[in-house]
Amino acid sequence: MAEHSHEPISFLAVLPDPVDRDSLSAIIRHSNWKLDFAKTYEEARTALRRADTGPIVTECCLPGGLGWRDLLRLGTALDTPPPIIVTDRLADERLWAEVLNEGGYDVIMKPFEPEEVFHVVGYAWRTYRDRAGRLTRRKPEIAAAVPFARSRY
Repeated sequence: MAEHSHEPISFLAVLPDPVDRDSLSAIIRHSNWKLDFAKTYEEARTALRRADTGPIVTECCLPGGLGWRDLLRLGTALDTPPPIIVTDRLADERLWAEVLNEGGYDVIMKPFEPEEVFHVVGYAWRTYRDRAGRLTRRKPEIAAAVPFARSRY
């Protein structure tokens, strides 16, 4: 399981409610996971500029009329877009379908259940890491192939 991995899993949680932040912190307290928090879209944007955050767990609706779709658009500007996991107390099949159809990764219902958090975030992190690794490996291959292709013509 991801939670027993030796490689630390890092992710960003965009949660305005301190109760939700405390709950998520308590769930991962005894793991090797690294969790950063943002309370608003603006704080999340700043965090994404500073570091490679990994997956993003975000409240469905954020202060200022923004929400998960805005974070999804923000992430697409990055070399490796982070998987967006949406959370809401009223999460239902309609929200889940919207999230998946629009490019999000998954939905986690609140209150947070430890097994679900470890499962969903762990898989999202592995997906993110694998995507980033493919991009890193691909860049040198393309660069090496271009001079060879030119020399043949």
